[in-house]
Amino acid sequence: MFEREEQNDCSSVRDVCDQATEGRADFVARHLERCETCLQWHEFCRELCWLASNLPHFDVPASVSQKIMSRVTAARSAQRKNTLLQGIFFLVVGLVCLLILAIVETPGGVCSWLIGFMVLVTFKAIDDSMIKEPSWSG
Repeated sequence: MFEREEQNDCSSVRDVCDQATEGRADFVARHLERCETCLQWHEFCRELCWLASNLPHFDVPASVSQKIMSRVTAARSAQRKNTLLQGIFFLVVGLVCLLILAIVETPGGVCSWLIGFMVLVTFKAIDDSMIKEPSWSG
C-alpha cells in the first residue's frame, strides 16, 4: 500500500517538476528529502537543463540545411529502391523454392515449408514497421 502511494507521489512530483509549477515547491522538497530516486532524477534534469541553456548559439547557412535534406532524401529513395529489389528477389527465390519443393516434397511437406516461409516474412514485416520515419520528412 505504502509503495503504491510512494509511486503516486513520485509521478506527482515529476509532473510538478515537468510543468515548472512554483506553487507546489514545498511538496516537491518534502518528497525529494525522502526519495533518492526522484532526487537523482531531479538533479539529472536540472543539470541537463543547465547544459542545454549553455550550448553555444550559432546560425547554420541555408545551403547547409538544404544539402543535408537533399542527402537524406536521396538516401531514403535509395533505401526504398533496395527494399523493393529485395522484395522481388525474395519473391522469386520463394517461388523457385516452392517449385523445387513441389517436385521433391509431399504436399504436407510443401505446406510446412510454406508456413515457415510466411512466418519469416511476417516477422520481417513487423521488424520493418518498427523503424520510425522522422516527422520532418518531406
